[in-house]
Formats: sequence, structure tokens, C-alpha cells
Amino acid sequence: LKSLKAKLILWGVVVSILGVGLTAYLLSETSLSNLEMAYHSEARARAHGLLEVFNAIGTTNLGIAKSFASSDIVNEGLKLGVEAGKGIAGFKIERLINPIFEKMKNEGIDFVIVFNDKGEWVYEAGLGLKEDAVVPEAQMALSVLNSKTDQKTVFKGSKGMEVIGCAYAEAGGVVVVGTVLSNELLDKMKGMERFDLSLFDMTGERVATTLIINGERVKSPILDEAKEKVLVAGEEFMEFVNVGAPKFACIIPLTHSSGLVLGALGVYIPADAYISARKAMMERTLIIGGILIALGVLIFFFVSVSISRRVDRVKEALSLLASGDLTVALPSLGSDEVGVMAEALNGAVSSLRELLSEVRGQSEDVTEQSVKLDELGSRLYNMVMEEHESVVSLKGDVESAASASEETSAGIQEVASSAQSVAQAVGRMEKESNRMVESARNGMVHVDETVKAVGVVLESARRVSEEVRNLTMSLSQISDIASKISGIADQTNLLALNAAIEAARAGEAGRGFAVVAEEVRKLAEESNLAASEIDGLSRKMVEEISKLESMMKESEGAVKRSVDLANLTRERIEEVIRAIEAVGEGIREIVTLTENQSAATEQMAAAMDSIVKSVRHVMEVVEGIEGAVDDQLRLSEEVREIGSKLSDQAKKLRDAVLKFRVEEKEERGIAPV
Repeated sequence: LKSLKAKLILWGVVVSILGVGLTAYLLSETSLSNLEMAYHSEARARAHGLLEVFNAIGTTNLGIAKSFASSDIVNEGLKLGVEAGKGIAGFKIERLINPIFEKMKNEGIDFVIVFNDKGEWVYEAGLGLKEDAVVPEAQMALSVLNSKTDQKTVFKGSKGMEVIGCAYAEAGGVVVVGTVLSNELLDKMKGMERFDLSLFDMTGERVATTLIINGERVKSPILDEAKEKVLVAGEEFMEFVNVGAPKFACIIPLTHSSGLVLGALGVYIPADAYISARKAMMERTLIIGGILIALGVLIFFFVSVSISRRVDRVKEALSLLASGDLTVALPSLGSDEVGVMAEALNGAVSSLRELLSEVRGQSEDVTEQSVKLDELGSRLYNMVMEEHESVVSLKGDVESAASASEETSAGIQEVASSAQSVAQAVGRMEKESNRMVESARNGMVHVDETVKAVGVVLESARRVSEEVRNLTMSLSQISDIASKISGIADQTNLLALNAAIEAARAGEAGRGFAVVAEEVRKLAEESNLAASEIDGLSRKMVEEISKLESMMKESEGAVKRSVDLANLTRERIEEVIRAIEAVGEGIREIVTLTENQSAATEQMAAAMDSIVKSVRHVMEVVEGIEGAVDDQLRLSEEVREIGSKLSDQAKKLRDAVLKFRVEEKEERGIAPV
């Protein structure tokens, strides 16, 4: 958390500095922009005011030119010049204008020129022109002659930038009255004002100015960017320049009525106030910035302390959660992100606690059912083992009976083949018949025992069938429980995934919770896998037990048939006994009944053959029962192993769930910040 505090403080300082810088910048830019706009307005107003002055001068000059152009003397001189030459015209006009011009020179009129209808000057005053001199003012005269319209304008003439008024004379000529915009005139126009003036011709040359550097007037041409904007595009140019000192320049175009740019007028206002204002503004900005930085650091320090305390509470809760304690509960930590994270953590822990409580109960049920299944498998195995031993014993008895029957049959055959020596062997035959009667009775006893044993086997088979049906029902319940466990594991996995997402959103503070969520997810996946294995084993056991049930039914039928055969054998043995008793009676009467000896012997042989066949049939039935009992023994062994494995897995699941603490006697909480 120390690192988090440092980062918060650092971010507070950075944000404060950025805010101060942005505020200072905006304040400076706004104030300076306002100040600059004030300079713009003042310079533009002064420039346009000078244009109005120039316009007034032009209007005055145009009025004087009109008065000259309308005078009879000028018109007569112009007409006379057409006939007698321009010299005569000039002489006549001179008589009118010279006295007046001397007076006008004190009023700002610098020259007067009169042009004839060819654009040649015939009179001038104030310029000192030679007779054949060509003057720039002739261009304006020709323009007036062509349009026959009076004009006033500012342009570069014979003596620099001039304000002229051009009036058309009815006799076919033009009178031009002009005022030269000289350095001295600009000085007068400036007066005591703090601004300076400059005049530029249409090429950008500075022809007049009040700007003085080191005792000399500035002669540098117009700036390239100003030339491009003013003289080419005919727009205003405003910018801070350094002409001996920082000044704000406003340069506007001087245009003809046709729109042609004939020059430019520049007004330069000292920028000392702007520089001073900018310096003072920067000082104020630094002071305000220092105060805001200190305030920002203080605010972010307290904010970081508040956040770190609440994050400590969340960290403590996550540590307890990581140790498996699901009884942890965070109190309300506010409505900001930390508070929302605490509420989300409480919700996730509550859901996980409820889920694990349910899983714990289900695991206890699974463990109990698996133990019962293990016990049932052991009992089934023991019962089948006893049945197997009984069948083996029965097989031995039947084999003995078969051997005895075969021996008896062989004896009877021997008697039949030795009919001629019956008389001599009567005594021996009597003993043999008595022994046969006893053996037959013993065989009958064994048959009775066989019937009883087979009855026991039948009853055992019925009990085994009943236990198999019960086992099938238990396995179905186990499969259902495994499905529930799988569903719970899927829900646990989804909750763990949601918890990991919330932990990722929490950033560094949610890393511990993310580890816990990952462990819970792994446990849910293991539980899901174990439940799937249990479900698969249960289904396999159900299939195997179904086969066993079918085999038991077949075995039960075979045992019933064995009982029927054993009863039949008993009846046959009773017949044998009666036959042997009859033989004994015959032996006693053999002296008198020797003629019947052969027939009786044949009957005995046939009866013994039947007995032998019956005993062999019983032997085959017993062998079939033995095979069925062997299958039952193998299946019961598999059932016992599956029950034991399921019991072990259920115990592991229960132990894993018991690692989580979901209940406690005392309510636990984290104190709010």
C-alpha cells in the first residue's frame, strides 16, 4: 500500500501541476488575448482615423481642384492651348492660380498641376518640373479624362505618397491638387501621441515614417508577410514587431476606387503595457500555481490515506478468504469504487458460502451412500462365495452318485452276462443287492440334500436379485447426486470466474482475491471431474448389475430346473430301491424262479441305465450352476471394488469441502474506515 499511496500522491501532484498549467495557460491566453484585442482595436481605429484624415485632405484638394477646373480662366487657357500651344495655356492659367497657390501652401496644399486633353501638363506649381518632364500624376489625369469623372486618391506621385484631388474641366483638361504625405506631415499628424506612422508604396518601399532608430528614420521595406497580405490580398495585417522596441503594428491597404491597391498605411503602438501585463500575469500565475499545487498535494494525501485504510480492510478480508474462511463479511465502505468492490466481495463470499454448505451436505450424503454401497458389495460377495462353495460341494456329491450309478450298472451288466452262474452266486448276489439297496438309499439321501442345497441356492439367488435391484436404485441415486455435484461445480466455476473478473477490475488490490478465485475454480473443476467419474462408474455398475440381474434370473431358472431334475432323480432312485428290493425278493425266490432271472436282470440293467443318465444330467445342471455362480462371484468382486473406490472419492470430496469454513459461533466483521 505504500506504493499505492506514493502513486496517489504523485498523481495528485501531476494533476495539480497540469491543472495549474492549464489554468494559467487559459488565464494568460484569455487575458493576453483580451489585451491583444484591445491593441487591435486601438491600432485599427487609429489607422482608419488616419484614412479619414487622408480622405478629408483628398476631399479638400478635390474641392479646390473643382473650383480651379470650373473657373473661366482655366477653361479659356485650356482652349487657347489647343490653338496656340501648351505654353500659352500655361501662361494664362498661371495668372489665376499662382496668387492663390501661394496662400494655399500654408494650408497644406503642396502642388497644383493642370493637364490638357492629351494628358500633357500645361501648368504646374510646387513641383519645379522641367518643360518636358513626365509626371506620375498624368496617369490619374488620363483616368479622369477617359471617365470624365472627378477622383480623389492616395498614391505615389512625383514627391512620394500624395493625396490628390483630380477635377475634370469642361474645356477638356484635368486640374490636380495634391498634398505630399512627407515625414514632416506625418510628424504633425502624430503630434504628441505615442504611436508611429509609416507609408508604403505599392511595391512595399517605406516612403515616409515617424519611426526613428538611433536618430535616423527607418527605411526598411514592409515585411514579406505583411506585403503578401496587404499589398497583394488587400487585407489588414496585425502583428507584434520589434522596430527599435516592441510595438504592435496595424498595416492597412490604401486602395483606389477601382479596388487597386496603391500603397499601405502602418500604425505602430508601443507594446510596453502588453509586456508589463504579460510579466505580471506570469508572476500571478506562478503564485496561484504554487498555492494550487500545495492544496492538491494536501487533498490527495488525505484521499490516499482514506483509500488505503479501506483497501486495508478489503486486504484483510481477502487474506481470511484465501485461508478458507468463508465467514468473513465486510461492512459498508462507502458508495465509491472501494465500497462497490466490498459489496461485490460480500455477495460473492455469501454465494460461495451457501454453495459450499450445500456441497458439504451433498458430500456427506454421497459418503454415506458410498459406505452403504461398499458394505452391500461386501455382503453380496460373501453370499455369492457361500453359494459357490455349496455348488462345489453339490458337484462332488453328484459326481459320487454318478460313479456309484455307473458301478451299479456295470454290476448289473455283469449279472446279466453271468446268468448261467446265478445259482452259484445267489448268496453273493443277495449281499450285493442289500448293498445296492443301501447305496440307493444313500443316493436318495444325497439327492434330498442336493434338493435342499439347490433350494438354498434358489433362495440365495432370489435374495441376490433383490439386493441387485436395491443396488441399482442406490446407484441411480448416486448418479443423481453426482449430477447435482457437477451442476454445483459448474456454478462454483462460474462464480469463481465472475470473482476473477471483479478482481481483475480491482487491479492490484484484487490480486489476492483472484488467487482465491482461481483455487476455488480448480477445486470446482476437480469436483466436476470426480462427479463425472462417479456418474460414469455408477452408470457402468448399473449396466453390469443389469447383466448380473439377467444372469441371476437365468440362474434362478436353471436352479428351478435342477430342483425338478433332482426330484425326478429321487423318484427314479425310489424306483431303483423298489427294483433292488424286488431283485432281493427274486434272489430269495431264485431257486424256484430261475427262469425269470434273465428278464429281471435286463429290467435292472435298463433301470440302471436310466439312473446313470439322470445322474449325468444332474451333473451337467450343477456344472451350469457353478459357471453362473462364478460369474456372480466375479461381478460381486467388481461391485465391491467400485463401492470401495467410490467411498474413497467421497471421503476426499468431503475432506476438500471441510477445508472451507462456512459457519462460526461468533459473528466476524471488519470495522469501517
